[in-house]
Order: sequence, then structure tokens, then C-alpha cells
Amino acid sequence: MQNTVKEVTSKNETYQGPNGLLYKFQYTFEDGLELTANHQSQECPFKPGDQVEVVVRGESQYGKYGAVKKLDNYQASSGGGKSYGGAKSKDQQDQIMRQSSLKAAVEALGLGMEPVQYTGLAEYFFNYVSTGLVEAKKGGEDVPF
Repeated sequence: MQNTVKEVTSKNETYQGPNGLLYKFQYTFEDGLELTANHQSQECPFKPGDQVEVVVRGESQYGKYGAVKKLDNYQASSGGGKSYGGAKSKDQQDQIMRQSSLKAAVEALGLGMEPVQYTGLAEYFFNYVSTGLVEAKKGGEDVPF
């Protein structure tokens, strides 16, 4: 779940984990959740006000424990997986689709073609991916090159 760090303090304790020495920190979050988490750094990677991903892994007689992670432009979905939807603007998504379409056009046509042939096919691919429609090229041709 996404949360905001309200307070974090070192517990001045270490734990020898399978991946090396870990340092214990006590977190309090804006929603009132208190949690103990370990980090590989002696300095806490988060400060009050930081938006983080919190995973509660269990509870003991000492309270809740789990993981506090950097928010990686994703939101936890109800299925427990990660959803990247909404993380990029429409312009960013279009740019990524254009790059992918151009790469696919070069792969489809092979090397040695004129640049206009690559960009024409890339535009065709981009339009198909964007709309799901196969459109005939102007002038009545059914192919983009």
C-alpha cells in the first residue's frame, strides 16, 4: 500500500540477513501505521514526507514488521500485482509507441530502404496500435509503403 512517512527513527539494532548486514528502523506513517523495517544502509533511505510503498509482512509481540520501498511509479492493484497504468502521460506513451513502431518497421522492411518507407510503415503501425483500425493509405493503396 502507498503511504507517507510521518516519522522514522533508527532502532540502533542490526540483523545479519542472507544478503548482508541490515539496520533496523521504526516507521510511523500518516495513517497511523507503525512498522519496523530493515535496510542495507546505516542511514535511513527515507525521511518524513516521502511517499513510499509499504508491505506489512507480519506481526509479533513487538509490533508490525515488513518492508518500506521506494515508490516506483506504480500502484498496488487489488490482485497484489503491480499496475503501471497512469504513470506516464499521453505524450510519453505516444513517444514510446512511436519508437516501438519505428523499430518494428525497420525489422519488417530490413536494411537498405529509404527513410520515408520506414517512417510510413511506422506511422501505419502507430495508427493501428493507437486505434486498432487498419486504414488504407491515401490514394487507394492498401499498404503504407
